[in-house]
Formats: sequence, C-alpha cells, structure tokens
Amino acid sequence: MVDDQVRVGSYSALIAGIVICGLAAVALFLPVIQDSPRGELLGLLLLLAGLAEAGTGWLRRRLRTGRSALGAGVVAMVLGALFLFNPSLHLVPTSYLIILWLFSRGVLLLFASIPWTDPEHAWLAVSGFADIGLFVVLLVGLPVTALTLSLFGPTEEVVANFSLVVAVSLAVAGLSLIVISMLERREPEATE
Repeated sequence: MVDDQVRVGSYSALIAGIVICGLAAVALFLPVIQDSPRGELLGLLLLLAGLAEAGTGWLRRRLRTGRSALGAGVVAMVLGALFLFNPSLHLVPTSYLIILWLFSRGVLLLFASIPWTDPEHAWLAVSGFADIGLFVVLLVGLPVTALTLSLFGPTEEVVANFSLVVAVSLAVAGLSLIVISMLERREPEATE
C-alpha cells in the first residue's frame, strides 16, 4: 500500500512538473501572444500551475516535499485567482504582487528544504533560491520599470522581462518536481 502511494505521488509530481513547464513556455511567449500580459491570462497561468502543484502536494502530503508543494501551489492559486477576479490590474501593481509571490514561495520552499540531507530537499532549495533570486531581480529593477512605464507605457522590453521572470520561476518549479519525482521512484522508501 505504501509503495502504491509513493508511486502515485511520484507520478503525480512528474505530471505536475510537465504541466508547469508547459505553462512556463506559455508565459515566456506572453509578449508574442498579446501586447502586454493581461491579468486574466497571467492569472490563468498561475492558477493552473498552482492547481497542478497543490494537487501533487495533496497526494504526497505525507512527505515534506509534498507539503511544501501544497503550500507553494496554494500561494500560486491565490495570486492567480486575484488576477482572474481583478483583471484591471496594471503592470506595476502586478509587479508588486509577483514580487510578493516570488518572496513567499521562495521562503516557503527554502524553509521546507532544511536540512539538506537528501537530493529531494536540495531540489526544493534550488527552486526556493531561484524564486528568491528572481524576487531580488524584480525588486532592484522595479524603480526603473516604474519610471519606464510612467514615461512610455508598457514597452515590449518591460513586458518581455516581466514574462521571462514568471517563465523562469515556473520552469524551475516544474523541473524540480520532475527531478523530485525521479528521485522518489528511485528511492521508494524515502520519508521525512
């Protein structure tokens, strides 16, 4: 029974990782899809990524990696729902919310990865460090972005950089779920 639960959880992490990587590809092409990333599309991407991550987290909730995926998925779902139900958000307020999302997700994953005693927790740390790094990049660039937006509106470069940050965060999250899935299948006795 335990082996079946581990196997189901492992495959759910693999599927969620693939779905999230696909959503990262869509986020990367947001500037091509439309002139600027509207709140609805960004909200839908984050909501779907959050559902995938929270779903695999729920199935794997016995493990710390599962509980952290559940928490990170809920954070993404809340932000996605906010964008879906308030589509009039502009790029600068959206940036603040994405900064908050990256920070909370990064901190949650970093705390869940301690101690780094096994490869699964190391991959949680990789995902957490990536989100904290992207948080810093956006935080440092926010004054320049705000000035550019106030003078010229949402330029292609600003939109492309913003989309790249979201895409990188989703890609790292998806890849870490895929790797964690492979590690769990290799070591089915893995627990806390």
